[in-house]
Amino acid sequence: MRPFPSLLKNLSKKAFAPQDNASLVFFRIAFGLIMALDVYSHFANNWITAYWIKPRFFFKFYGFSWVTLARSRPLCALGFDGNHRIFH
Repeated sequence: MRPFPSLLKNLSKKAFAPQDNASLVFFRIAFGLIMALDVYSHFANNWITAYWIKPRFFFKFYGFSWVTLARSRPLCALGFDGNHRIFH
């Protein structure tokens, strides 16, 4: 009277049974379109510059008061700005 092995056998049989992948295909296409629209809206509204290159607020974390902000533009801003000029 050991139901555990039969439970595992039934579970593995259902887990490895062939499945239709149409729902996965739909999800990947829909997710890609939503992400593309989101990226387009960030470029169109100039949010990349506002939020990533020239932010108005910087978080202060406890114990990191010794970290100072760079006086010049950060290196990542050059990459963001370059991509923004190319794709905008």
